[in-house]
Amino acid sequence: MRGKKLTAVLLALCLLVGLLPTAAITARADGEQYKVSVSVGKSGTGTVRINDRPDAEGDTVYLERGAAVTLTATPAEGYRLAYWIGPGGFYRGDPGMTTINTTVGNDNITYTAHFVSTAPEASAEIKDIDLGTYNEGYDAGSGSYYESFKIKSTITIKNTGGCKLYPAGVRLNDAGKNYFGIGRMGLNPPGELVQNATNSIWYIYAKPDLTVGTYTATITLLERCQGALSEPVTATVTFTVTDDPVIETNAIPSNGGTVTGAGVYKKGDPVTLTATPNEHYKFVKWSDGNTENPRTFTAAEP
Repeated sequence: MRGKKLTAVLLALCLLVGLLPTAAITARADGEQYKVSVSVGKSGTGTVRINDRPDAEGDTVYLERGAAVTLTATPAEGYRLAYWIGPGGFYRGDPGMTTINTTVGNDNITYTAHFVSTAPEASAEIKDIDLGTYNEGYDAGSGSYYESFKIKSTITIKNTGGCKLYPAGVRLNDAGKNYFGIGRMGLNPPGELVQNATNSIWYIYAKPDLTVGTYTATITLLERCQGALSEPVTATVTFTVTDDPVIETNAIPSNGGTVTGAGVYKKGDPVTLTATPNEHYKFVKWSDGNTENPRTFTAAEP
């Protein structure tokens, strides 16, 4: 049994947004020797070290392919490690990881350690998430990577303190992993979050094939240096599966109007859906081709 999803189609113009190209990074290597460089993002905030070489704000060596490399970041007094930027300009390492272990490959290696002040207070909040109520056999979606799960919601994190935060993601508790998943809306973790700034680069989704019941989980913020937060920042996520019919509605485009009448119904209950177009729009049809508005039918298994 699946929930009936009806879409009110409203006429509108569409804008296509192209993807911005990414810049390619090419490194040069001479023979079997490859350059390994490490540096500090801002002078005076800390030091870095390649293997057992002296601490410095920047260092470069040439090593053979296959050589093991250990990079160490040591914050100055009053600072903490926020994150590493590695080859290709991507974040590297786990939250709070001051040491990076890697191996020289067929390319040059460049790492930068970024430190931030620990003086301001660090705190954050995550909004609780309710994924809603769906009937048994709910549609978990399919298609492209970013649209693999239709039952999902963004995870919004807000920095409520004065210290810059560098969120690395969020983690589900062990029980929640059975019912929920977490995805990322971008290729990289987000950058710094200053006071009162928000970020919602992650989303959480309900896994398919859940039986009737209510499922809850706890999600915890992972900051790039957990020591910046005085205590873990958590939120709850809830999802309910019922054996009653669930009527879902939405408008296309979303700014074209509103649709009322969605909800959970008992089998045999009357359902009335009404599509109300905004100014400069008009109602065209429902997703199944029906053109009645308002539209009345009886809740039942599709």
